[in-house]
Formats: sequence, structure tokens, C-alpha cells
Amino acid sequence: MRRRCLGLVLVVLLSSVLPAVGQGLTRPPTAADRAAIVTKGWAASRDVLGVMLAKAYEPGVGGRMGATGQATYQSWLWLWQWCDLLARDEDAEAAKFLAAHLRLSPQDQSLVLIPPGLAAGADLQPAPAGAAQAMMAAASPQKIFGDLLRADELPPQHQPLADLVPKDVLAEWLGNEEFSRMLFANLAPGDYAPGVLRALAQIQLEQPGKFREYRALALAIALVYDQKMPAFWPHNQVAPKDVPLQDYRPVDWFTFWVQSNEAKGNLQDLRILEPEQAKFVVDAPLAPSEYAWARANVKFARTDFAQAYSSVTYDEKRYQRGQFNWPDSPYTLAAIKQQGGICVDQAYYAMVAGKARGLPTLFFTGDGNDGGHAWFGYLKAGNRWDLNCGRYENQKFATGHALDPQTWQPITDHELAFLAANFHARPEYAASQDDLVLAGIFESQGNLTQAHAALDSAIAVCPMNAGAWDAKTAFLVRTGAPVEELRQHHVAAARQFASEPDLKAAHLAALADLARQSGDSAAASSLDNQIITQNQSTRADLGVDTLAKQLQALVNNGQLDDAFKKYRQQMTGPGKSGGSDIFYKIVQPFVNVLLAAGEQERAQQAVELARAALKPPMGTTLQRDLDALEDTVLAAPKKTPAKP
Repeated sequence: MRRRCLGLVLVVLLSSVLPAVGQGLTRPPTAADRAAIVTKGWAASRDVLGVMLAKAYEPGVGGRMGATGQATYQSWLWLWQWCDLLARDEDAEAAKFLAAHLRLSPQDQSLVLIPPGLAAGADLQPAPAGAAQAMMAAASPQKIFGDLLRADELPPQHQPLADLVPKDVLAEWLGNEEFSRMLFANLAPGDYAPGVLRALAQIQLEQPGKFREYRALALAIALVYDQKMPAFWPHNQVAPKDVPLQDYRPVDWFTFWVQSNEAKGNLQDLRILEPEQAKFVVDAPLAPSEYAWARANVKFARTDFAQAYSSVTYDEKRYQRGQFNWPDSPYTLAAIKQQGGICVDQAYYAMVAGKARGLPTLFFTGDGNDGGHAWFGYLKAGNRWDLNCGRYENQKFATGHALDPQTWQPITDHELAFLAANFHARPEYAASQDDLVLAGIFESQGNLTQAHAALDSAIAVCPMNAGAWDAKTAFLVRTGAPVEELRQHHVAAARQFASEPDLKAAHLAALADLARQSGDSAAASSLDNQIITQNQSTRADLGVDTLAKQLQALVNNGQLDDAFKKYRQQMTGPGKSGGSDIFYKIVQPFVNVLLAAGEQERAQQAVELARAALKPPMGTTLQRDLDALEDTVLAAPKKTPAKP
């Protein structure tokens, strides 16, 4: 009771300084309002503004925006988000960032650090609560964060994030609503917030004029360079020592890209890009000489830039020799152009050349009928991407895999296309995202009913907002909602995303898991089969993922006989259309499981079944990898019969 009274007193005190808030958010915040917030403190102001925003909140209904669609309400919400961000403790943010990269090995209960660029394996479990804090208390920051953060990132301190930014800089940021919109629309849970704020402050202090002109570019650079890039960048088929990398500070990259943009050689003015587009320009930290060479030598028009890929001569002899890695020499664009290369080199060359001309680009890899392949994609016009440059249609590459440079987590071409869809630029989407913020505020206040209503509003206002559906899923699980409510939620989501195979499959898989947990194995199998059959022709990878999950569950339960029976069914059924995807996700892992169990004879049968199903053409990567797997099986020691 005493704590509640103190909270009410605080509300009254701050409301007396911010009369507009006390009157129900009837006008936009003024400079005096912002100054009062700074005076009262970020945490106190966050709590009071949260109460005010909750009181004035109205959910949206049936596509009609509620309070979050109103400009005045949104202005106050941005102020709350600033207070919430700046009140956070740097140590706590570092622990949260570290925790996102920690997993627990079920074999020996040891903690596993997942480095940038890699996704955690399905066999790993979430790390225990408090594991990151314990690790930070027991070892030096360099030892803990050496693989995660830039070398020049300062060790985290026990201080609010507001202390990382000069007060005059903060005052300017709080007063600029366009910058606030960009920041909070793009700052993601996987970002290291202290690094983002430090980089932004550094850019503003050293380049104040250009910062105001290129805010989106500055934010993109801060979001990309807040953490380390993957050690294997740009791909696994070149030694990192041969890549001409440049270790610049974020502010130096900002200066470089501003100068590049103002040299008048770009195919795209960087000032008109949103941060979510610009991050795909600034994410290759190469020596400036590489970009200069590309600007001087790669002259394709924007509409024809896909030709940059095929402008590198394909080295057929190198491929036939099985020399998939770049020779031991500098991996420069000039060398690739002169010597030729295989698909990974063509894709890298085109990707970097596009960035040099101001075009957002991505490097894709995928598994097709004959094995792995690499291609690139670029922003061709407006918000329209061409994600198929160098992608061979006859190979049926169902999915292209790239890295999102903001968090260095894997992203697919399908996800990117969905993120670039037109609905993301509509006010309804922004209001839906803000509904999610309000849901978090309500939950932190203990008002689960209103939190639920805000989540429903986010879905109702913008049904295509996949993040809103995911947020409600997490909320229902977190609050122990009845199974039937969860089931109805996933049924509605699967219906909403009927034309989006990835999203529909995810919700069908969730329904299958619910059925299994309820003991209805028949319903679970039916849902799994629905995913497989519905995606067999165009998105076989989704079916393969489901098959792999079924097989792994049997292996985990020690049902090796049933697992082999399921494998045989796959190879004589869906496996025939799986291409190399089914080899790398099912055949190779399962054969290794059999070998580890001493089942060499079954492992040999598994290889033979795969060869009959996949029929790899001679000389392809798939044929070589299948041969190599068979050699491994033949070289394995035979199982010794047990003595009677």
C-alpha cells in the first residue's frame, strides 16, 4: 500500500510539471515538458508517463486505429520510449545481450556461447536465468564479450544509458520526432543498445551537420556496428586473412559513406533510404580501395545491375577439381574479376559492387537439386527488391539464406520480401507496433486484461503484422492461457497467413505441438503432413524441416527402429522432391546418428536409399557430398555382436 501511495504522489508531482499529461494527453509535448522529464529523472518519468498513456489508451477495432493512431498520443509515447531506454542500466543491458547468445548443452549442462552469424542448434536448451550475470561477475569483459562486441567497445558499467550521451545531444534527440520514429521503429531486441547510443553520440558530436542531414544513415551504421560481425564473413569459402577488411570506428564509416554519396557516382541517394534499407549498404567493412575500384570498374545501370554477377567468368575447371575455397591470395574485387570464380565469388563481387554504388545488397546461399549455390539480391527500385540475381530457376532453390547485418542472425529471402511489403509503410502498421508497446506497459503494471486488449488491437489494426501474432503467442504462453485459447489463436493466424507459406507453416507446427502435448498424436501427425503436402511443390524446404523434426524426436526418445522406418518412408516418398535440402537436413545427420550408435549396416542402407531418391547428377556438389558420406560409412568400424 505504501509503495502504491508513493507512486500516486509521484504522478501528482510530475503531472503538476507536465499539465498536458495530467489533462489526458490533449496536446503534443513542448520543450518545457521535455525539460521537466529530464529534471525529474528518466525512470520516474517513465513510470508516470506509463500511467498517463495507459489511462488515455483506447484499442483499435476492425482495422480502425485507436489511441496509437493519433499523432499527439504517439508523440508522448515516443517520450515514454526515450525514458524507458535511457533509464536502463548498462550492466543489465550487457547481461541481456549476453544471455541472448547463451545456450545450455543438455549432454554436460555446460554453457555454450553462440557467436555472431550462427543460429543456436535445436539440440541446445535455453540458458538458466541469471547465467549471464554470473558469467559477467566471474570473468573479465574482454573474455566474455571478446567474440560478441567490437574491440573498441567500452566495458559495461553500472550506470543508466543516459550517462553514455551528452545532455545537449539527448535534448536534440528528444526534440526530433522523425529521429525518434526511426530509432524506435528499428531498434531490435538483438541490438546492443549501449553500443548503438555510443555510436550515434559519437557521430553527432564529430559530424553534427551531416548527422542532421543523414540521420537514417547514421542510425543504420550504429545498428550494424554495435557488435562484431561473424568471423566467417563474407562466407565460409575464403580465409578471413585474405579479405581486405578495414577496422574503422562507426563515425569513420559514417564519414566514408557520406563522402561516397556526395561524390555523385551513386545509383541511389543514401539520404532517401530508411535505416532498414541503408543497413544493407554499410554492412561490408572493406578497405576503401575496394569500393573505389568497384565505382571505377563496375558500370551497370541500376535496372541491369543483376549482370554484375555474370560479369565474373565462371571457373568451371576449379569447380570440377572440387576446389571450392578461394586460393591462398588476396580476395579483392580486381582479383576475382581477373581470375574468375565460382558462384560464391560471383555473388560476393556483385554484392560489394552494388554497395559501392549506393545500392542495398545481400549475399544469398541455398540448396537446390544438385547442391549448394550462391547468388545475390539488391534493391532495384523504391522498396522493390530483386532477390534472384544469379539464381538458377531449374535448380528449385526454395529458399535463399542471408544474414541480417543488424543482429547478424539468419534471414531468408521470403522473410525479407515480407518485411519489404507495402503494408509496413502504412500508418496502421505503425499503430499496431505501438499497440505492442502499450501491451508491454500494461503487463509491467500488472494489468493483464488491458495487455491482452492491446495485443488484440495490434492484430485487429494490422492483421498482416506477423510480429503482433507472435507477441500474443508469447503472452498467452507466459500467462498460462488455456490450451483451447492458444489453439484458436494459431488457427486464426494460419488462416490469416494462408498465402505466406513460412508463417502458415509455423502456426500449423505450433498447433501440432499443442496436439502432441494433449496426447492427440493422430491430430499432430495430420498437421505435420499438411505442412509437408501443401509445400511439396514450391516450398519443399518447409516440408523437409517438418520431416527432420519428426525424425529428431524419435532419435531423442531412443526409438531408433521407428526412426529408421520413418526415414525409409521419407526417402521413398517426400524425399524424392527434397533435393540437396533433404540431404543436408535429414540424410547426413541421420547417417551420423546411426554411425554413432554403431549401426553401420543401417547407415549404409540409409545412404543407398538417399542415392536412389535424390539421383544426384555426376560432377555435382550433391553427388560429391553423398560419395563422401558413403566413404565415411564404409570406413566406420563394424558393430561387434554381443557375446551370448
